Amino acid sequence: QKRREAAQMLVRAAAQLDSLRRNSGVTVILGLEPEPGAALETGTEACNFLEQVLLPVASACNHALDRETVLRHIGLCIDLAHAAVMDESVLHLAAQCRRRNIRIAKLHISAALSFRPLRSALEQLHRLADPIYLHQVRAWRPDGSILAWPDLPDALHDPHLAECTQARVHFHVPLNWQGTDALRPVAGLPSREIVQAALAAGCRHFEVETYTYSVLPSELRPPSPLAAAAAELRKAFHHLRRCCD
Repeated sequence: QKRREAAQMLVRAAAQLDSLRRNSGVTVILGLEPEPGAALETGTEACNFLEQVLLPVASACNHALDRETVLRHIGLCIDLAHAAVMDESVLHLAAQCRRRNIRIAKLHISAALSFRPLRSALEQLHRLADPIYLHQVRAWRPDGSILAWPDLPDALHDPHLAECTQARVHFHVPLNWQGTDALRPVAGLPSREIVQAALAAGCRHFEVETYTYSVLPSELRPPSPLAAAAAELRKAFHHLRRCCD
């Protein structure tokens, strides 16, 4: 029921955005952003929601909107760190979006954390467990089963974490950070193949999303967040240019 209610609101938004397009010539795309622990955790779940819930609701409303109109204004916002935590292939997702005619409205260039739950890693992670942001955790047991926690402190206080062979944290580390022996960045700058696949799926908006400067440990915190953000933007810009050559 909640998904249908959400779909009804999105249909109203799509109708308003279509009216804006017809009156002004400006096309606005509302991107649904999957996130670990949210109602839509992966891009595939979001695609299924659009096709199986949103489009049927749109066709049944009083002023029925066709598929083309809805998908012109409702698409996906793909965050590379979110996809990494969920172990979702962005390359495969972008190909799926193109095949299903679902537009990638925006790609967030971001890096998450990967670690093996050993003592050295856990000690360092305690310093990253800030009270401001949610840092969802996914960890893999040797048998392939997955454990999930809504926030980093929940994982660090759960003895079952030690049973896992690999884990990832939704913590947006700077793109320039190289990691430590125990903690490694995952995702970050997308490959040329991912960039090309995103472009083929309609993406024209690439955004760097590092917002954790203020909660990083002192040795990782840049002296000037503005200078650090500018450096990340320059790095991403030049990387994207090379990917498009």
